[in-house]
Amino acid sequence: ASTAATAAFTLGLSSDSASAQIKSSKKLKIGALCVGDGSFWPYSWGDILTMNQKPFYNSTLDVININMEVAYVWDINPATAEKFASQIGAKTVKRYDEMVGKVDGVAFGGFFEIPWQHRLARPYIEAKIPTYLGRPFAYSLRDIDTILDLAAKHSTPIMATDLYEHLYGIRTFKEKIKNVGKID
Repeated sequence: ASTAATAAFTLGLSSDSASAQIKSSKKLKIGALCVGDGSFWPYSWGDILTMNQKPFYNSTLDVININMEVAYVWDINPATAEKFASQIGAKTVKRYDEMVGKVDGVAFGGFFEIPWQHRLARPYIEAKIPTYLGRPFAYSLRDIDTILDLAAKHSTPIMATDLYEHLYGIRTFKEKIKNVGKID
């Protein structure tokens, strides 16, 4: 995938505006929400987006090259947010909705926050800020419908995937597990 296409898909930008954003020196500012236990932020995306280490999956995703920075961090536990923010050079916010107007996109990384994720995402979706929701992005059809209806009403791009589908080790394990045979 091209860098522009990846940025366009990830942040809901048109391909032209994604290309312009990448060519400019201005980085896309990302808000990281829910960065504590059960979150992908401190164990992968934080390092990838701040280039603290090489990504551990194949480079066809061009993640390193999409010109983003984690600018703000929020977690229900302020100490957790501070610790993560200091590791990646970001600022913290006291309220989960304080990043509205400050970021170009947000990503929710927590697993334990999924029951409230549709509520936490609401101000960002209403502000038309492209929103990445953790996996699964809701536990009930009602909450899924709430998120999808809100995103449609405000024409806000949302995305929900699982990081594991991109990890080399997980893909390899899935291939090898087919050959294990019956496990008693």
